[in-house]
Amino acid sequence: MPWIDHPNIKAVVWPGLPGQESGNSLADILTGKVNPSGRLPYTIAKKASDYNAKIDSSAKIVYKEKLLMGYKWFDAQNITPQFPFGHGLSYTNFTYSNLKLKAKKGHNNKAKVTASVVVKNSGSLDGAEVVQAYLSFPESAGEPPKVLRGFEKVLIKKGKKTTVKFTLGSTELSIWDIKSSSWVIPSGQFTLHIGASSRDIRQSGSFTL
Repeated sequence: MPWIDHPNIKAVVWPGLPGQESGNSLADILTGKVNPSGRLPYTIAKKASDYNAKIDSSAKIVYKEKLLMGYKWFDAQNITPQFPFGHGLSYTNFTYSNLKLKAKKGHNNKAKVTASVVVKNSGSLDGAEVVQAYLSFPESAGEPPKVLRGFEKVLIKKGKKTTVKFTLGSTELSIWDIKSSSWVIPSGQFTLHIGASSRDIRQSGSFTL
């Protein structure tokens, strides 16, 4: 996108894969009848060489990227994307505060983590925010820097706030262990990141299992 840094360009309306009502929906957004709340389901790089997956015409393809796909690759290599995974703009603003975490580990590789965060519509228009939860595993787990483990879309009136809650169970807290050929919850310190995209983290908190 060589044109993206032009000073006259303030935002980009990206319709993705629109349907038959795309004309009406885009008109509603451009005229302000609807406050947009869409989010990118992938990462858009600044240049093609930033992506780790290349075109391969061979009959046998080796997936050398392993777990480092999409935003996980950009995070692991500290590459700044043009637009990060989960990104999206609104005609209002949202602030995050008061992240609370509670972790409990039981027997037989069971665990449960609950989290809550207060999100306020601090702008002048009603709008919807997509609150995203990313988890960083203990370093010994060998996982990507952070992985998406949940998201909630909430409609908040202007000036109002709401509490968004997440629950992470054994499935979300586990990794695949090659040696035992089973899902296991690694021991150590985890960090839960709450934000508006993979690169727009507003609140973070740690817990130990």
